[in-house]
Amino acid sequence: MKRFVFFLFILVASCQSFSKSEKPDDFYGDEKMAQIMADLYLYEGVVSSNRAMLRKEGIFATDLIYQKYQTDSITYSKNFYYYADREEEYLTLMDRVQELLEREKDSVSKRQDEINKETEQFKSTPNTKDSLPKTEKKILQERL
Repeated sequence: MKRFVFFLFILVASCQSFSKSEKPDDFYGDEKMAQIMADLYLYEGVVSSNRAMLRKEGIFATDLIYQKYQTDSITYSKNFYYYADREEEYLTLMDRVQELLEREKDSVSKRQDEINKETEQFKSTPNTKDSLPKTEKKILQERL
């Protein structure tokens, strides 16, 4: 009998429908939500590699993001749960987040390649000129 009651309880509980989150009053829209989430992922990477230094300086990445997008954690959470309750919209949103992160990665890689190229050019250029102007050299020699 106990098994039957337990089974009946599980059956009734599993048949209940769960309601989806309502659309928030301050709804971001797909693009803004994707930008916020991409920034959160980027800042999470920064925090994970520099956690102690950021804590010491009192820097909280999420606060910076909320300031950037003029929002707060409650509004963000409401928007996040709205998307999380809708699988197709959430997957589309995550695809957009991935595109934004890939674009950022490509931009950083391109800039790093430029820096590496400039560094190689600088190393390969012979330094025949003195970096200090003659007047500064003269002042330094007088002080020594």
